[in-house]
Amino acid sequence: MAVGVLCVIYTQRSMPASAGEAPAQSGPQSPTNEAQAALASPTPEQWRRHPSYQVLDHRAALPSMKVAAKGTLEIGGQTKLELEGASQMPVDQKKALAAQFELPVAALDRFLQRLAAQQGMGAEQGARQLRTLVIDYRFLRDRWTQYRPPSGQEKTKTEALQCLEAGDLDKAWAMFIALPAPAAPSQLQATKAP
Repeated sequence: MAVGVLCVIYTQRSMPASAGEAPAQSGPQSPTNEAQAALASPTPEQWRRHPSYQVLDHRAALPSMKVAAKGTLEIGGQTKLELEGASQMPVDQKKALAAQFELPVAALDRFLQRLAAQQGMGAEQGARQLRTLVIDYRFLRDRWTQYRPPSGQEKTKTEALQCLEAGDLDKAWAMFIALPAPAAPSQLQATKAP
């Protein structure tokens, strides 16, 4: 007697049609919670817990960051970053630091201005914020680069990439989060094993 095996293969692209695939929500959802979750957009903080972000963060090769003194970071063994005077860093040092982290100078400059405005921040917290900036930039750059907009909406992708180069990660995040969620997968194939 011959035994046949039916195999159902679920096919889905590794990159959704929309780069705005929302992070998975944990725990059971009641109808009320589902409606509220549908209305609430995920935040950058929620995206930072998404597996794709976590993998990027785990694999990121960044220059070393050590606390040299209170309020001072030593980066890559060659650059000292004083948190309180961060916005006053000379342009050539900003360019060198941005190159170390593979960031646009504009993104680093915005970060340094925000950093200088936060009074009494410790060097360890500054290092965490700098790491977050770098990983956010790389995550958004990768997602926006891979994004395939629907016909006629290419401007969104171009604008988002321009925001990243101009250092406006907040706007690039907002645009990313506003993307519509991809349609549910509909391609199922049934094959019979020999």
